[in-house]
Amino acid sequence: MTGNMQKLYIEDYLVKKITINTKRFLLKSLQVEDVSEKYVGWIRESAKEGFILYDKANLSLLKNYVEDINSKQDILFLGIYLKDSGEHIGNIKYEPIDIENKYSIMGILVGERDWRSKSVASEVILATANFLKENLGIRYIYLGVNKGNIAAVKTFKKVGFKEKATKYISIVKNDSMAMELKI
Repeated sequence: MTGNMQKLYIEDYLVKKITINTKRFLLKSLQVEDVSEKYVGWIRESAKEGFILYDKANLSLLKNYVEDINSKQDILFLGIYLKDSGEHIGNIKYEPIDIENKYSIMGILVGERDWRSKSVASEVILATANFLKENLGIRYIYLGVNKGNIAAVKTFKKVGFKEKATKYISIVKNDSMAMELKI
């Protein structure tokens, strides 16, 4: 796929509100109204732990960020919601989605502490990877991770990611690594 056809194909999926069901979670396109002080807290906490680089979070900036992300055609940004209660517990983002080169770069945040170490990331990554493969032809997912985030590294390996240097991930710290999942 090239040019306008590629863009139209992405728009078919990314302009619409996407919903993906897993056993325990509903993954749906994150909207500005989903941004809350709780979400701001997740970002601040993760920045303090050194697991994300962005540390200037406030409600207004995050709302603007979500609005900006949703205006772009090569990004899939999903909130992770509990099926039974609808509670927003985290997010997963694929940016960019490059159909021509069949890859995407992923980031995930399980913000709610009570849901960490409960296989949320594994379930969500597998469901979204399957969606990207089946609907957009994506074959590779890349991510960057802090080596000190042992739980995340273990989870990514469990899902099938392998440590692999790639031109798509810039390593900005010596304690970071790039990983690849072939789907």
